[in-house]
Amino acid sequence: MVAISGGADSTLTACLMYNFFLKYKYDLQNLFFIHCNHNTRTSNLADEKFITTYFKGMQYSIVKRKNNKKSSEAELRNWRYGEFKKQIRIHGINQLIFGHNLTDRIESTFLNLLRGANLNGLVAMQTQETHHLLPDTQILRPILTLTKDDILHICKHNKIPFMTDPTNKDTTTSLRNKLRNKVLPELYKLAHKQTATTNSYIESMKSIYEQLEKSHGEKILNSEF
Repeated sequence: MVAISGGADSTLTACLMYNFFLKYKYDLQNLFFIHCNHNTRTSNLADEKFITTYFKGMQYSIVKRKNNKKSSEAELRNWRYGEFKKQIRIHGINQLIFGHNLTDRIESTFLNLLRGANLNGLVAMQTQETHHLLPDTQILRPILTLTKDDILHICKHNKIPFMTDPTNKDTTTSLRNKLRNKVLPELYKLAHKQTATTNSYIESMKSIYEQLEKSHGEKILNSEF
């Protein structure tokens, strides 16, 4: 099951999975898409329309949150994962695929750092892992090594349409947006190497955790996203 928001990241991921199924002649009946409408902004309806048009003929489900009150990222995430769990049970799905990218990963690492996370929180997002809200489902992130700029370039080159969330530029809506639009661009200027340096740090932390897991004989890393 592929989670799709309508944005460039998830739409590219959905296209890649569709083409993967075609290339290797897998049954498209086993490819399922889900769109979660948070019902927090008026443009959510436009996202829904895009999904129903672009994914016409495919298996997809659109779920809408009844409560349209402003909610935290954690509250929205918990609602999404609750909907994922329902669809996973209905369709007998054992893998959930996200369009998270390298830029998302770096944002999450810094966000967790500001929130006082432990080492586990600093090793944000893996290409393959489990989630504490979906312990029996494999989480996959096939484009995690691509930056946001990479994804936009690929979409443009391959004429892949996508929706743009207008709130992503609004620094008053969330701490993540402040990091994304104000803090990280300045840090990238100082680092010069931009995302590569930060990702190397995250991978180093991951290696340390993997060694700890081996020595303790138990799993330490668990996704929070």
